[in-house]
Amino acid sequence: MYPYVQVHNGEHSRTVVHRVGLFNKTGHITNIISQSDVVRWLQQHQASLGALKGMTAQQLGWADKQIKSLPARTPAIEVRPHASLH
Repeated sequence: MYPYVQVHNGEHSRTVVHRVGLFNKTGHITNIISQSDVVRWLQQHQASLGALKGMTAQQLGWADKQIKSLPARTPAIEVRPHASLH
């Protein structure tokens, strides 16, 4: 029900928004944009990005930690100890 989730990283916490509602003048939601929608738009409009196109997620301030990954064949029960959820 909440539009955001608190993600804790050690002593720091931050608000992470995964979806944003777009409202019309009367306050009714007309659309919802997700992080995936933004990434898709950026990919489709690369020519319009200029110098931003060549920057890394870290340079843009979007990434402040290393991302862990596990093989797709990893049993789900073994994934949780590697996740930084809350």
